[in-house]
Amino acid sequence: MSVDVHPRIQERRRQVHEEGAHRRLRWVLALMLLVALAGLGYWLLHSPLLAVERIVVDGDVDREVVLARAADAGLEVGDPIAFVHRGAVAEAVAADPRVAEARVDVRYPGEVTILVVGQRPVAWVDTGEGWLWVTASGDVVAAAPEPGPGPVVAGAGGGAGPGDTLSDAGVLAGLEFAASLPPELAPAVTIDARDGVLAARVGDHQVALGAPFRMADKAAAVGALVAALDVPSSIDVTTPDRPAATELRPAPPPEDDQSDASVEGEG
Repeated sequence: MSVDVHPRIQERRRQVHEEGAHRRLRWVLALMLLVALAGLGYWLLHSPLLAVERIVVDGDVDREVVLARAADAGLEVGDPIAFVHRGAVAEAVAADPRVAEARVDVRYPGEVTILVVGQRPVAWVDTGEGWLWVTASGDVVAAAPEPGPGPVVAGAGGGAGPGDTLSDAGVLAGLEFAASLPPELAPAVTIDARDGVLAARVGDHQVALGAPFRMADKAAAVGALVAALDVPSSIDVTTPDRPAATELRPAPPPEDDQSDASVEGEG
């Protein structure tokens, strides 16, 4: 038995069906739009339009050293600039012994700037085959066949090179002494850090430094004595609380050997 449905009910059913279809279509279109936008965003982030085009190194550390450290942290030309981890790159660059501080700035659309401050070397250390330009903490900044201006330290510096850190206790003590001297004295300083007992020559003065401890105190004592002395002296700061100084007197000239006078015999 068939039942006739009122035309108004049929019309209402049709409207409900169409409205549901329209809602489903709008959801599908919205989802497609979101997928398209996500794909476009992913493409933009990984496209040459937003890639690292250049890495600028600003500071007093060799550019190749900085770029190598940055590459270890995943920063290279062509990488998506939005994914540059500034903190990780700065930490990797600052891990190099030649770098005291590093900061990374990202400048859209494609520039990354690495600002570096190099370690401050205080003395040249003799390796036996050349010289190392070294910081107070023993970090080797550079190497050269001959020392440049500045204090020199004779000690166990062999086998090291730029980027290494020296560990010999005597050398480290000599570096601390050189770093603690008044700046006007440092260029005229030669330090012997061999054999575990330190000695130095500061200008015209000979200095006994003794064991490798309290080097900053010993440097302060030497600075004070040198400022007060007006003649070349022998300075002893092995106990920095009781420094001593005595005038260096020139050694007397050697006497000529005199042969025994000949005795004339009777003819």
